[in-house]
Amino acid sequence: MELNAALEGLLALKEPCQVRLHTDSTYVITMATGGRARTNDDLVARLRAAAAQHRVTWLHVYGHAGHPENERVNRAAQRAAEAARAQSTPSEAQRS
Repeated sequence: MELNAALEGLLALKEPCQVRLHTDSTYVITMATGGRARTNDDLVARLRAAAAQHRVTWLHVYGHAGHPENERVNRAAQRAAEAARAQSTPSEAQRS
């Protein structure tokens, strides 16, 4: 999920930019900056290609430590996960 979030953020940029990408995932930073991918090879390759289009500074923040932007995206991710669960769970009416 974290790899996808970074990738989608970079893909949303319409022209080469200087980017400060904050993440609480050291895995994302490691994979984006050349670490050996043992899984998700295709996703890691896509992330690296997207990052190569920009000047990216990868910044680690500690999760659940009060970092305002990190807390905001955590809330958004939780809402999205809840919405996805609600869509995939049949309602009471559908189960009857």
